[in-house]
Amino acid sequence: MGVAEATVNGTNLLDMLNRMVKKLGNPPGEPVVKPAPQSVPPDAPANSLVLHLSARGATRGTNYRMFPAENWIVLGKQEWAGLLPPGEAKINGSWTIEKDLAAKLLIKFYPQTVEITAGVERGRIDQQSLTLTATSIRDGIVRARIDGTLRMKHGSLARNEDAFVDAVLTGFLEYDPVTRTVQRLRLVTKKATYGNEEFLAALRSVPPAR
Repeated sequence: MGVAEATVNGTNLLDMLNRMVKKLGNPPGEPVVKPAPQSVPPDAPANSLVLHLSARGATRGTNYRMFPAENWIVLGKQEWAGLLPPGEAKINGSWTIEKDLAAKLLIKFYPQTVEITAGVERGRIDQQSLTLTATSIRDGIVRARIDGTLRMKHGSLARNEDAFVDAVLTGFLEYDPVTRTVQRLRLVTKKATYGNEEFLAALRSVPPAR
């Protein structure tokens, strides 16, 4: 059964498999490969900031477009320190993330695509901004709102080379001002398009693999 036929509806593939079981008389048994997450946090030093990015376009298809894209971003201690303000946190005080660090966070903000060259980054950021503003200090934790924008050219096999990502971003960062450690990070698209297609993307901090 071809992929296109197998994914036409929710029962084609299952019906075919059940027919094969009946025809061959296969006895039931444990799966050869037990179900498990296909994307897990990478191994990283304990003081790293591990971020999980998921993105999904509005267009659905019968192949990779059925599933969101996932990527992992690992920031070393010197890198994630750039997320924090240079001095003491003050309510309504703002600071901007340096461009290289912002680019590392934003370069994968695009929907599922077919890459032209594996391992080669196809994005070219033309404009980006990530500004944080401290909004509260409670129980020794500072919370800062994140406001951002992104314009990035991204080419793929499935899209014209001139396709651009345009996104407005929002989120928050929580950190301990005494130990100067990041507690939580969330960043999502408020409005985002890739060419004429709308898409959603979300970046979140997670514990590193153990």
